[in-house]
Amino acid sequence: MKRKMHAKEVFYPKSCELTKQMIEDFNMKLDSSLGDNRLPNFTPRAVLVPDASFLYSGFTANFAYRMLAEKLEGKKRIIVIGASQKAKFDGISGSFYKHYKTPCGKLKIDIDYLDVLRNQCGVGFEKKAHKESSTEVQMPFIKHYMAELEVVELVYSDVSQKSLDILVDVCLSDSENVVVICSNLGELEDQKELGIVDATYLNAISFLDSDRLHDGCNASGLKALKSLINVSANQGLKPQVLNYQTSSMHFGEKVIVNGHLSVAFY
Repeated sequence: MKRKMHAKEVFYPKSCELTKQMIEDFNMKLDSSLGDNRLPNFTPRAVLVPDASFLYSGFTANFAYRMLAEKLEGKKRIIVIGASQKAKFDGISGSFYKHYKTPCGKLKIDIDYLDVLRNQCGVGFEKKAHKESSTEVQMPFIKHYMAELEVVELVYSDVSQKSLDILVDVCLSDSENVVVICSNLGELEDQKELGIVDATYLNAISFLDSDRLHDGCNASGLKALKSLINVSANQGLKPQVLNYQTSSMHFGEKVIVNGHLSVAFY
């Protein structure tokens, strides 16, 4: 069985050719912005990436994946964790399929490691969870840059912060893993207010202090972001902000502004 594509055309191109072209365009812009500088020279254990479409947050996500692609020695699998934004269920669901379909071919899913997470962290399986776009939009990047790695998709819904902390801790404790946390930041109508809220996220990440995330924070993957901060603090990891941008969407006369952030933890 394959984990099928449900978000193509809306979140990323349906063809391999267009997918590669968009990633090439992201890299042209990245090279231009870097100038004579180089990508950070450390090996990330985890990255925070946005979960919006290629159109809105692809450049920000691509920065992290291109950096990861240069630091894969000793890595076997990439674990993608995101919140279920449509389906409601209890706990955390793992992608218990053989392969994950992408526009440029399939990725192998690490079923054996999913069994480890089932035994250690209570990961289950909810079929409806695996139509989630926040995790799916990461897979074309993974196929492009890290096709040799096996993947694990983990989608959570009604789960305690402690349970998610345990999951992220287990995943980050294995040196063969790269962990990807999917989350956009603020979603507001006012650009200035968004900047204030997103500064709160940046402070919480910079100081590895999830208590700084107050009630006004409405990140799409807030629990997973808190877990990444908590576990990074406990394991002595350091954060490095890679890219921050905003995008806007028009709904009639209403404009919604989103913050998109990529961060490496090493």
